[in-house]
Amino acid sequence: MSVYHPQVRKALDSILRHLDKEVGRPMCMTSVQMSNKEPEDMITGERKPKIDLFRTCIAAIPRLIPDGMSRADLIELLARLTIHMDEELRGLAFNTLQALMLDFPDWREDVLSGFVYFIVREVTDVHPTLLDNAVKMLVQLINQWKQAAQMHNKNTDSQRGLANGGSHTLPLERSPFSNVFHVVEGFALVILCNSRSSTRRLAVNVLREIRTLYTVLELPKCDEELAIDVMDRLSPSVLESFIHLTGADQTTLLYCPNSIDLQTLAEWSSSPISHQFDVVSPSHIWIFAHVTQGLDPWIISLSSFMKQDNLPKYCPTAVSYAWMFSYTRLQLLSPQVDINSPINAKKVTAVIGSDSYIGLWRNYLILCCSAATSSSSSASTGSVRCSPPETLASTPDSGYSIDPKIIGNPSPSSLFKHIVPMMRSESMEITESLVLGLGRTNPGAFRELIEELHPIIKEALDRRPENMKRRRRRDILRVQLVRIFELLADAGVISHSASGGLDNETHSLNNTLLEYVDLTRQLLEAENEKDSDTLKDIRCHFSALVANIIQNVPVHQRRSIFPQQSLRHSLFMLFSHWAGPFSIMFTPLDRYSDRNMQINRHQYCALKAMSAVLCCGPVADNVGLSPDGYLYKWLDNILDSQDKKVHQLGCEAVMLLLELNPDQSNLMYWAVDRCYTGSKRVASGCFKAIASVFQNRDYQCDTVTLLNLILFKAADSARDIYEVAMQLLQILEPKMFRYAHKLEVHRTDGILSHPSPLPHLYSVSYYQLSEELARTYPELTLPIFSEISQRIQTAHPAGRQVMLHYLLPWMNNIELVDLKPLPTVRRHEDDVDESLQDRDVMVNSRRWLRGEGWGSPQATAMVLNNLLYMTAKYGDEVAWSEIENVWTTLADGWPKNLKIILHFLISICGVNSEPSLLPYVKKVIVYLGRDKTMQLLEELVSELQLTDPVSSGVTHMDNPPYYRITSSYKIPSVTSGTTSSSNTMVAQTDSNLDNKHTRDGADDNGLNSNLNRQHHRLESRYSSSSGGSYEEEKSDAMPLFSNWRLKVMEYNRGEPLPFPPSGGCWSPLVDYLPETTSPGTCLHRCNIAVILLTDLIIDHSVKVEWGGYLHLLLHAIFIGFDHYHPEVYEHCKRLLLHLLIVLGPNSSVQSVASILLRNRECNEPRVLTVKSNAHLEYSFTGINDFIPEYQPSPMTDSGLSSSSTSSSISLGNTSTAVPHLQTTILNEVDLSVEQDEKVKTLIEFITSRKRGPLWNHEDVSAKNPSIKSAEQLTAFLKHVVSVFKHCRSGFQLEHHLSEVALQTALSCSSRHYAGRSFQIFRALKQPLSAQTLSDVLSRLVETVGDAGEEAQGFVIELLLTLESAIDTLSETMKHYDLLSALAHTSYQEPMMGNKNAANRKSTGQLNLSTSPLSSGNFMTYCNNARSNSLRLSLMVDRRLDRREVTHWI
Repeated sequence: MSVYHPQVRKALDSILRHLDKEVGRPMCMTSVQMSNKEPEDMITGERKPKIDLFRTCIAAIPRLIPDGMSRADLIELLARLTIHMDEELRGLAFNTLQALMLDFPDWREDVLSGFVYFIVREVTDVHPTLLDNAVKMLVQLINQWKQAAQMHNKNTDSQRGLANGGSHTLPLERSPFSNVFHVVEGFALVILCNSRSSTRRLAVNVLREIRTLYTVLELPKCDEELAIDVMDRLSPSVLESFIHLTGADQTTLLYCPNSIDLQTLAEWSSSPISHQFDVVSPSHIWIFAHVTQGLDPWIISLSSFMKQDNLPKYCPTAVSYAWMFSYTRLQLLSPQVDINSPINAKKVTAVIGSDSYIGLWRNYLILCCSAATSSSSSASTGSVRCSPPETLASTPDSGYSIDPKIIGNPSPSSLFKHIVPMMRSESMEITESLVLGLGRTNPGAFRELIEELHPIIKEALDRRPENMKRRRRRDILRVQLVRIFELLADAGVISHSASGGLDNETHSLNNTLLEYVDLTRQLLEAENEKDSDTLKDIRCHFSALVANIIQNVPVHQRRSIFPQQSLRHSLFMLFSHWAGPFSIMFTPLDRYSDRNMQINRHQYCALKAMSAVLCCGPVADNVGLSPDGYLYKWLDNILDSQDKKVHQLGCEAVMLLLELNPDQSNLMYWAVDRCYTGSKRVASGCFKAIASVFQNRDYQCDTVTLLNLILFKAADSARDIYEVAMQLLQILEPKMFRYAHKLEVHRTDGILSHPSPLPHLYSVSYYQLSEELARTYPELTLPIFSEISQRIQTAHPAGRQVMLHYLLPWMNNIELVDLKPLPTVRRHEDDVDESLQDRDVMVNSRRWLRGEGWGSPQATAMVLNNLLYMTAKYGDEVAWSEIENVWTTLADGWPKNLKIILHFLISICGVNSEPSLLPYVKKVIVYLGRDKTMQLLEELVSELQLTDPVSSGVTHMDNPPYYRITSSYKIPSVTSGTTSSSNTMVAQTDSNLDNKHTRDGADDNGLNSNLNRQHHRLESRYSSSSGGSYEEEKSDAMPLFSNWRLKVMEYNRGEPLPFPPSGGCWSPLVDYLPETTSPGTCLHRCNIAVILLTDLIIDHSVKVEWGGYLHLLLHAIFIGFDHYHPEVYEHCKRLLLHLLIVLGPNSSVQSVASILLRNRECNEPRVLTVKSNAHLEYSFTGINDFIPEYQPSPMTDSGLSSSSTSSSISLGNTSTAVPHLQTTILNEVDLSVEQDEKVKTLIEFITSRKRGPLWNHEDVSAKNPSIKSAEQLTAFLKHVVSVFKHCRSGFQLEHHLSEVALQTALSCSSRHYAGRSFQIFRALKQPLSAQTLSDVLSRLVETVGDAGEEAQGFVIELLLTLESAIDTLSETMKHYDLLSALAHTSYQEPMMGNKNAANRKSTGQLNLSTSPLSSGNFMTYCNNARSNSLRLSLMVDRRLDRREVTHWI
């Protein structure tokens, strides 16, 4: 046989070639001549014996290999015979191929690659059944290799066991195998383009078999992954990208994503994709769904796999083979698709039209454009054995060929030259397929695409006049172009470094693209008024195009994408026209007629493009970010949207704006401000944006502003905001407090706490965090207080409450100081007393700063100014408890704080405020009284005894606190305890005006050098809490804090807390204090004390035995009843009423409440009803008529007539008084009248009386020695005293009250109050002691020689008082004689015994108020006493009595 064997092989070669030519190639099922023919009809005549011979020859292979035929030719022959008409021949040919795979290891790669190339070239998509069968045969061939490898491994393992573990080797090198696998993978990717799921399933099987074979061969991992692994891994995310548009169940995707693989997607047959309502899907999802009408979800999966970051990245070789194969298939299929091709022109009656192939052709196009690379970079040259043949020619019988030889290594340029001209096609299916395909062009082929598209762009953007048909065609071209560029931008191709879309150095847009964008903008601006569907489409896609370009460029390289700032601005304005309710020209959403309407895709794309252009580098239009720029309202609109996607877009826009515009301080002011003032959505969006900016880069911002914002947001009810705040603090802590850590001096006895690490993340509440920071960093106290003072003015009520709450720990650090220079000499006793007091307070106080010296006048003025403003402005909200805690915490800190607060409040009470600050001052007093009752009471009681005037003149200034109270009000020195005069910062004396500016603007250790630089009145909502820019504060604040800390640690003593570097925020309390040109009604300190005590007396939390202060209170009340100022006389009435309620009997509480409720609105005008007539009428007339008739005060309410009051009072029994008196208050001595009836009657009188003073404001003078008001005062005082002295606290009331009255009369500076005090003393009929008589005579001697009218009036008061004292003494003597006689006759009467004992005392010790009898005589005397005037006739009548008294003395 050896002799004949070579000749037999050669003969076999000749036979096979001849038979192939005769009955092989012509009888393939792909041949046109064989179409629609039965095999029996064709295998007849001379063909039959040839086919029999052909069968025999094929069956001899591979035992007999033809000589002269190359391996590739033989494999091609065998592969072609697998699609022969003869079934038996097909089987023999495939068996031969299987035998080669099984038994010939060195043939395996050639067989696989040859078979793949055969399918690509010969088995066209016109024959789907043949294609399916061919793929199945490919799977079987791979399976044969796998079986052979498994057998080999089994044999090798057994041999290795015999050889004690010797290493096993494969007969062939492993490294080339991967190339043939890539060939098969590339082919499978092409088959995955098929529109039929059954064919795609076969392609998946091919890929899986390759993976199995790869595993069996135990090939080492290389740089490239297997395609099936990559696609299985990507499948869940690919499905997630579009499943929301379908009606499919997402449970599997959510809970078991690993079960989703390539086969799941390849067989996906869910409901069609919705393309009408989706808004936020990326462009590739949206356009693909829109073009395919949602009928082919697989196209999205295929295009997603072919993204540059997916298969081309992990499997470049397989993708390069897929590029060649898909290009070949595309060329072969193009005649079936192109309606202008000759083959379709002849197919008028064809069963299958071109529409059936458009989907497949589109998929091939997508694969081609995604994988297209130049031949020089093709990875297929890695294996000579597996390189493709030089030509992949179409069969001669196919009937149509673009080129006789289809290029084996095609170029992107050839692809685009063939494809791009088809954009002018009139078939929508073809043009839309071109959009999807060209929109997937990879970066490497982008330059060639732009080159080919250039004439199309010129044609599309030409604005020459044209007819409707040409106009329609051009509009279609414009839509296709903008979609292509949108898809390319969405995939990141334009921004890719390899594409040339952006200049690699300048990062500016390619000139062609830049021209396209600009021309399209001009085109759309010109047609902005039109509203056709085509224009809407172009607008939407153009918006998406611009947004996608910018989105895919790194943030800090965006500045030069559009080199001309004017283009950016024009684009922004253009997109704004299309954004619907989110246009910059639109009103806020709350005025939008249909604000809950869902935003559509056109509007969303425009809004996204607006945001992208705005965030394309620093803002082009600085006007937009000016303090009142239009961009802020627009951002508010977006952030406040109910639509989550719009809100999220707004958050990202704010973050990028902050990051790209660090020098725009107004922008950061706005963002921080919105965290306090915005709605919940706006505030959370801005805060998250700020947190992102500080996390991403070292952004410059004021430490205090940021720290306060973190504390504020740590109190947010939303857990995620709290977490962001705590995370941000941990990140920024090293930067914010670096100065403290760097300057730390280690000393154990240091007066400052050592900086400690922040609490662990989420381990503390916002209040605990604030407490820790206030303890560790006291130098931030005043800046934090200033920042809160600013923010609280614009925050919502809940936010104000939060700020006041976390302000509390910082208030422990504030020491108030007297707003005057300290005295040069201090008494040693005061030092000792204050040190003891300080030590006592430290036990109860929570302050951390020890000792003194931490306060400053400037800080004191700012703190008190701002706190009072907060109380007045926001005190009526729910934050009362927080405001109360702030005041009490401040008062608790240092012993002198309370006194300084009180003096400040008194100075404010003296001025005329509009609206009135008085109710809020009283509230503060109540707060302080609840916490520090006895200390406050001690101060207020001392104020009750002072009659110094408190001026009401207010002058406005240009420096903080922007007002000055010109006052003669002197406050006692806090430090020395003396009564030296001083003034608060806001209550300046006129003598101190010259040094006012010096004191306000003094350079306090450099803290206040720029205080006068600007006027921090918060006129702009974007102003900084400390003024100036953040850069300025960054340079000022840190050295300031570190210098203070260093100084304190160095000297280990208190230093004034550093003031905010640029003046701090002074709340506009001046708005409550109108400037006065002329002095108003002057108040006195006792008047203000009455006003402040009025509500304190009846507060539920103030527990005081008020009886001990009754005489002082009554004195202050009675001298204020005739004051010119309505607040004074009304508060005197209310204080008297409150005393009656507090000290009155408990048995009549219900009736008292009834009276109060009934008379609550008696002085208010009625509009809808008529007031009822008086139900009770009282008269303070006695039998002897010594109270003159009532004269209406000019201060009464002019809106009410005397007849319309619910309860009138007559103070005389003249013709104007009510003649029928139902009740008489001051009557004959009637000890049987119940005390509670008296109280109720007096309460009824006070509450029902018409507004106005109780008597006229007048003084005794030489011309008018007798005044009616004195008689009225006397009568009313006697009645009030008679009521109070029977209560539990009225012991010796007349005695104590007369002492206070006489002391005030002799010492006070007010002529009127001295006169009223003398009148009170005379009314009480208390005897003078030797000392008081001496004082009265001394004052008489001092003043009697003064010829002034006031002095003479005072002299007359002194003489009247002396006269009254003599009368009182005379009466006392008469009573003494009477009591002596009674004592002799009735020794058993204990009262008389006591009375005798009392009367045996000296005159100065006589006290008649302890006996009921003496009380009766007191009232009897009231009814028989004569006038207090110095009538000459009466003086003559009394000479004899006086001689007797004098003789007795």
